Amino acid sequence: MDTDNLSVVLHAKGDLRLEQRPIPEPGPNEVLLQMHSVGICGSDVHYWQNGRIGDFVVKKPMVLGHEAAGRVFKVGPGVTHLKPGDRVAIEPGAPRDMDEFCKSGRYNLSPTIFFCATPPDDGNLSRYYIHNANFCYKLPDNVSYEEGALIEPLSVGIHACRRAGVTLGSSVLVCKAGQEVLKPFVQHIFGALLAFILCVVGYILCVRVISIYNAKMHNIYCFSTVIALCICTLVTLQIVQYRLQSILCHVRFSEIWWHSLYFFFMSQYTITDNETETNWTNCWRICDQDSKSL
Repeated sequence: MDTDNLSVVLHAKGDLRLEQRPIPEPGPNEVLLQMHSVGICGSDVHYWQNGRIGDFVVKKPMVLGHEAAGRVFKVGPGVTHLKPGDRVAIEPGAPRDMDEFCKSGRYNLSPTIFFCATPPDDGNLSRYYIHNANFCYKLPDNVSYEEGALIEPLSVGIHACRRAGVTLGSSVLVCKAGQEVLKPFVQHIFGALLAFILCVVGYILCVRVISIYNAKMHNIYCFSTVIALCICTLVTLQIVQYRLQSILCHVRFSEIWWHSLYFFFMSQYTITDNETETNWTNCWRICDQDSKSL
């Protein structure tokens, strides 16, 4: 028997390795599969880059991969509907317990479900892999291994369409441009908006603080307050990003820093000796005059 079971193993965030693992023996109602085609899902990439998805955290080495098809190599006791040589597609989610979700046909919601490449369960991006035989489906001769591996993401799309009531002839709006396309744009806009808010709040705080001491406001006070607020906000964003993994929280320090500088110096665009008119008010007046002259 072949002893080569090269596997793609994620040890921690950013730590992805190719390792040889022992070839497992199938237990009751299990089959040993010789993997042929395994897709790379966005969740695999997310675990590799972030080490977690929500509350599912990679705490020990985990084999990636769950979109897969392969050939039955060996069957365990009690398996009668499959035999060595059968080509199968894999349903990556297999229930462990016969709970109320399984009885109602919604086993995917079972809190104890086994799911490939979801901590702490190993996936199937390896040469050999064992799986619940009841969740391995024979492929017809006219369906390739590659097409078989795409059945899992296809089923996700079909399930979404059924839940949304989308069918042939439905009018739909396609609005997703992709995270990597939108991410720089969101970072720039969100960073600018946040910097603007910080500068306004910083200016107001400076005026309040200095008015207490009845002293003349200096630019350095306002600027220091803005920088302090930026640092506090960045810490908050990091905490929110760690918990929610939201694209809106992926704002670079440079975005807030440069936009803060821009809005700060815009606030000091003109200097007036009129104590009743602040620099911000004068700035907006000048900008309003410029816009009317266009």
